[in-house]
Amino acid sequence: MTQDFFQATQETIRDLNKTDRGLFDHVVKNMSDVSQMSIQKLAKAMFVSTTTIFRFTQKLGFAGYTDFINSLLVTVHSRPDATIPSAILRQDYSEEYLKNAMETVRVMPAQDI
Repeated sequence: MTQDFFQATQETIRDLNKTDRGLFDHVVKNMSDVSQMSIQKLAKAMFVSTTTIFRFTQKLGFAGYTDFINSLLVTVHSRPDATIPSAILRQDYSEEYLKNAMETVRVMPAQDI
């Protein structure tokens, strides 16, 4: 049986590069639409090649594009209100928060620190 998309990708998403992370975010935000797209349509929508999409699906741990789509379909049908699990976003949020805190301290007058 095909796994839920979030369960299938939870171990691999931490290792994604910036481009793959953008693809992942797009897929999660548009899961229902993406689950109905061919590899060519998704590649065109994301302004990348079909090879990039295929490699992206393999990096996520899927055997290929069909396996990837089947996982999306399972998720869309089993969790119609699926959202990104907070554990996925936690690292990005922490990094962004730390950058903001460092910038705040950097521009703050010395007597206020």
